Amino acid sequence: MSPSDVDRAELRDTLAQLILRHDLTLTSSEVTDQGGVEHARGLRLWRALGFPETGDALAYGEPDVKALAAVAVALDGQMLDESTVLRMTRGLGATMARLADWQVSALVDQIEHDVESGKSPTRLEAAAELARSAAPGFEHLMVYAWRRHLAAAAARVEALGAADAELLSTTMTVGLPICRASRRCRTASTTAASARWSRTSRRAAPTSSRRTAGASSRRSATPCCS
Repeated sequence: MSPSDVDRAELRDTLAQLILRHDLTLTSSEVTDQGGVEHARGLRLWRALGFPETGDALAYGEPDVKALAAVAVALDGQMLDESTVLRMTRGLGATMARLADWQVSALVDQIEHDVESGKSPTRLEAAAELARSAAPGFEHLMVYAWRRHLAAAAARVEALGAADAELLSTTMTVGLPICRASRRCRTASTTAASARWSRTSRRAAPTSSRRTAGASSRRSATPCCS
């Protein structure tokens, strides 16, 4: 490995450390043990975030321990079940991956400009400088935007109804066509029942009534001046 390759490798490690803001000193078994989570469960959560397993490599640090400890509290305190935690972890991992890819793509032009203008000698050093100067502010804005969107989403859900049962929008949506179908069924049933009652009444009419009706029809058919 040439000296330039060594320098680039060290700079990449420095860039990762600037972004993560902690040293990677723990293996997967050590981080799950310190975080109070079973090793197999910790690996499932790591994969759900979208990352491959790291084996015995030193790939974790103190923030990873705190994250697992927060999950352990939620599970042990029965605030959330494991399936909900996994769903939320997958969603968070996918969302953060898209956000990170977008951020890197958006900063490419800035990095190229810094190199071309002589502000930074290489792209890696330009990226490292951005990580030092811009990352903390962006993290604050990211949390701020998330809180604002979360508050707006909660308000939209609350607007669906004041009662807890009314907050289930899928139940409300499905209920309307069911009611319409029920009304059609009741209308059809009533019509059919009325027709059956009418036929039964005609068959069960007394003989005298039918004779009277026949005589009346014959009299009405006789000429008045006969």
